[in-house]
Amino acid sequence: MNVILYGMPVMHNQETIGIFGVYVDITDRIRVEEELKTRNAELDNFVYKVSHDLRAPLSSILGLVNLAKLPGNTDDPAEYISIIGDKVEHLDHFIGDVLSHSKNLKMDVTTSKVDIKKIIDQTFTDLNYLDGARNIKQTLRIEGIEFYSDPWRISEIFRNLISNAIKYRRLDTEPEISVRIQVDNLRAEISFADNGIGIEEKNLTRIFEMFYRATEQSDGSGIGLYIVKKCCRKTRRSNLCGQPAWTWNPIYITFAQPDQQCVEQTGFRFS
Repeated sequence: MNVILYGMPVMHNQETIGIFGVYVDITDRIRVEEELKTRNAELDNFVYKVSHDLRAPLSSILGLVNLAKLPGNTDDPAEYISIIGDKVEHLDHFIGDVLSHSKNLKMDVTTSKVDIKKIIDQTFTDLNYLDGARNIKQTLRIEGIEFYSDPWRISEIFRNLISNAIKYRRLDTEPEISVRIQVDNLRAEISFADNGIGIEEKNLTRIFEMFYRATEQSDGSGIGLYIVKKCCRKTRRSNLCGQPAWTWNPIYITFAQPDQQCVEQTGFRFS
């Protein structure tokens, strides 16, 4: 407990015979102040990184446009258009992730029946434009009763996990994704795993940080797993843990059923 003490002397015949004091519990105030500091630091970092990641592709596009305008330039314009298209696509994906993060922060949590199979099928359809998406082998196993949570946030979680699995797949083997879900009256336990390149153990404690990229192969926004973490926290009845360092090491997510409580906890479970 954190407290502030207030005191004043008790006088009698111009002599101090005691002290009258009160204390105020400021534990909640300190907690709120610490949360505010954390959020302000995240906001500063967010603004800086968003500005940088928005300007970088725009600067590249502007450079290509100026290059194409040079007198006597005999380069094939189609090459410039192709590169500009890639930059615009990257920018569009980045803006989409930023908007998803903003929506998660502002939108109230709604609870209804979650159709996991439908969400996963729709996610693969939406991500079909990604290189290699059509070659992913999917294994989905759902056991138990119906699952109730926030469908939009569940969809965002799977969109970012599946997107990462596609982007960071191994090129020397058939890419696979395995999703296993067990649901009972208390909770829904989700296990998500893939046989991709994995993440080095030294980077494991940082993979859920905003804008952290654990591999040079990364060309994404850097906020995918951060959005996963924030979506889990927003429900306030979920746990997130995992160790995706090596092939098939899963990420585990547990959601409490609506009439149950689940301690909010984000971290790693090492074997």
